[in-house]
Amino acid sequence: MSDPIAALRRAADAVTAADLTPDPVAAVRARVAARRTRRRLPLAAVAAALVVLAGTAVVLAGGDGAPDEDVLVSPSTTTPRPSDDEVPRSPLQPRHQVALAAVGDEVVVWGGLDATGAALADGAAYDRSTGTWRVLAPAPLTGGEAGAVAAPVAGGVVIARGTDVARWDQATDTWTTLDNAPRPVTDLTAVGPDRVASIAAGAVLDVGTGTWAEPGAGPPFDLDPGVTAVAWTGEELIAVGTSADGDPARPYSLAFDPEAVSWRDMAVAPPADHLGSAGLRATWDGRRVVVTDATLRTVAYDPAADTWAPLQAVPDRLPDTGPATAPLASVDGVTVAATTNALSVLDAEDGTWTPYPAPAPGLRPVAVDDTTLGAWVDDAGPDRPDLVLVDPATLAGQDRRPIGPVALTLGPDDRVVNAARNGSDGRVVVLVEPGPERGTCRIESGFPRPPGSAEQRAVEEEVTVVSGPKVWFHDAAGAHWETEIGDQDLVTVDCPDPAAARRLVAALDLTPGG
Repeated sequence: MSDPIAALRRAADAVTAADLTPDPVAAVRARVAARRTRRRLPLAAVAAALVVLAGTAVVLAGGDGAPDEDVLVSPSTTTPRPSDDEVPRSPLQPRHQVALAAVGDEVVVWGGLDATGAALADGAAYDRSTGTWRVLAPAPLTGGEAGAVAAPVAGGVVIARGTDVARWDQATDTWTTLDNAPRPVTDLTAVGPDRVASIAAGAVLDVGTGTWAEPGAGPPFDLDPGVTAVAWTGEELIAVGTSADGDPARPYSLAFDPEAVSWRDMAVAPPADHLGSAGLRATWDGRRVVVTDATLRTVAYDPAADTWAPLQAVPDRLPDTGPATAPLASVDGVTVAATTNALSVLDAEDGTWTPYPAPAPGLRPVAVDDTTLGAWVDDAGPDRPDLVLVDPATLAGQDRRPIGPVALTLGPDDRVVNAARNGSDGRVVVLVEPGPERGTCRIESGFPRPPGSAEQRAVEEEVTVVSGPKVWFHDAAGAHWETEIGDQDLVTVDCPDPAAARRLVAALDLTPGG
């Protein structure tokens, strides 16, 4: 009979090939800071953010990155800033799929759909310096039932719905109607202080003149605008999606130069064996374009080397109702994926993710300044905030770690050394070191599969876990534990040390959503 502890250690070694730091956000930011010393570097952001620092120069960020700019930091003010942890509820009715962008100290929310799916045509802006909301003046946008998208520009925000486009002026709370886009706009990226571009429209908008410029020649092939992910590198828009001219099951990529207003066929396509064509999301982390698909698989494109590389899948479970999406955002070189149960932070060096509890499910974060992400909470109830602001650096201080729909509360000596999603059956696997000299424990959350052997389920025992009493099965030694949650989930805990296994079992919150 094989040695189960040896097998566990081999499994742990296979997943933890990289020596991960306990604080991946700090590590990534330290590397970014070192690269930035005494030189210029594009600012990474997923949705364009225009940050105006009082008494200093303007710093621009467009789409998933920004043109090179010298970043100036203003002197600190004596007036304390309201906490981003205490954003009051907006004056808007509950909604989903809003257009969201940040300009200066304000986060602007506009449009979206109500609970019946009807398009809304109002908006509001949250001032982070005062902690207050203001309702925006009515916008000259119709666009029927089309969704809205937004991008910040100097002193305001451009919003498009369908082919209708308008600019909101932050100082005067007034709108200027701009020329209609040549095609419906489903993506919008700031590519300069007064220019925005859209892959779906295939054109660049000069906000000053209100006119669109189209390339002299069309793209080498068409990308479906409804399933195309876009990231701005500071020089080009990289678009990844499906093509009517090719295999619908595989992704294709194009590059668009908004300065030359021209398309470029990328010589190297995304790796079809590591990335699907549905649910695509993309962000620019300052060095690479990171892309996820509907099964949470992840790849990265390095424009300097013109190469694609597979990364670890985002460690969360797929929803029972269908494919997942992992909206991505990057701030200060740190990439965050928002899934049903977690905000996962990517280690840019080794391509692994660390999951943390999400403040709300289904977030679609954008950068609101160079360290903070903002996201609208879709259809938030009356007792919940509808806008959340998160600094990824604060996530590492939490003692809870999502494992699919459940969560583990870490003890003072516990350390998560890796989290992964098994691509073959969708299990989420988290490896924990429960203290010095106690080995590596493996905690899994997976869809129904055959339970353990009779030996593994030899003992039935009720254990009081974080979420209350729960019946578990374990082997005679107490090194392997498992329990079912409803008819959808099997949670297992394996440790070389039975005492560590029992303690981790008691530290689990088995309530769906943790």
